[in-house]
Amino acid sequence: ILSKDRDLHFDLGGGNRIPRAGESKARSIAELRKAGIGADRVLLVQHDSRHGMDVFQSILTTLDPAVEFKILVLPPEPDTPSADARHAVEEQARQVARKVTIESLKGDPGPAVVQQAREGGFDLIVLPLPDELDRARQIVVPPWIQHVLQNAHCRVLLAANPVLPTDLVE
Repeated sequence: ILSKDRDLHFDLGGGNRIPRAGESKARSIAELRKAGIGADRVLLVQHDSRHGMDVFQSILTTLDPAVEFKILVLPPEPDTPSADARHAVEEQARQVARKVTIESLKGDPGPAVVQQAREGGFDLIVLPLPDELDRARQIVVPPWIQHVLQNAHCRVLLAANPVLPTDLVE
């Protein structure tokens, strides 16, 4: 029974009602997804570099296999050798029997990522922060990441690789 100020329901025989956000009746991740909570489709943007592969592996091992997973590979930086990320992603996904879609990004990545996310109905975009961050200073993101942050229709997660230790261990 629904009204402007009341939502009354009864679950008979276990019920088949979809839980709402914040409701404690959900007993599994699948039930939360049925209620529209969480991400069913994730778009990862990664560099064609060893650091990019580290981010991919973290996301691959974190996501439930039921979540659709697409990877957009950025070209390597000038004067930087390719890590052949596309081939490495395909091989690792095959080894763990995980279906992934992989595409190479060309041109201005900001608008391309926003368009891919919108057209693909993605719920979450994972973007790489630059590998060489000076963590002692304010983080400044590249213009293409700023474009995605300002124009994405869904949540955006910024991923940073760990900082290499600068102190000596005795």
